[in-house]
Amino acid sequence: MQIRHQAVADAKAAPRSVVLPGLLNADEIQHVCAVRAAHEATHEWQEAPLLPLVKYDDGHEILYLHSSVQEPPVAQALHTCTTAMRTQPLGGEDASSLNVRCSELHTYGIGSGLSVARHNDSGSTLTMSVLLSNEALVGGMFMTWEESRLGVWGLPVEHPLAPGDAILFYSEDFHNVSPILAGARKSLVIELWTGAVNKVDREQ
Repeated sequence: MQIRHQAVADAKAAPRSVVLPGLLNADEIQHVCAVRAAHEATHEWQEAPLLPLVKYDDGHEILYLHSSVQEPPVAQALHTCTTAMRTQPLGGEDASSLNVRCSELHTYGIGSGLSVARHNDSGSTLTMSVLLSNEALVGGMFMTWEESRLGVWGLPVEHPLAPGDAILFYSEDFHNVSPILAGARKSLVIELWTGAVNKVDREQ
């Protein structure tokens, strides 16, 4: 499969994504990742209702962070991300009035990934994915897809990220995470949309 790297993308085309290096620092990453450990140990967070946790058979799991009140460092990390999403919109789009649809902590184990063809975040406007951990990681590359002038989605574009780096893109755009061959991958995914603020998961 032919890969076209981000650095050689057509400079004349309107950007469909932007990488924000070092959006979250090491302390913020640690606090966000700790929510999962706290959930595993106590099944609660600050006496809030059970955080919705979805586990898939392939080793991928999603923990919805917006479903309960978070301790201040986690809330601050989420605020940092949503502020960046609203103040660095793509294509001049005004994102100031968009609401948080979901804040998700993704964990990918060996064999998992996001390989569904033509996957997008239907119904949302902007999506941000922040790499939190790439411990001994082989695979797990985040990819978006080029759009040809004929409107046909073409080559995958790789986005190498370091822990703390974020990529902001239009939710309607196709994106994938290549399968994890070794190690583990953790990421924070936030979606903004025109609907009301959700309290549980992506749908409610």
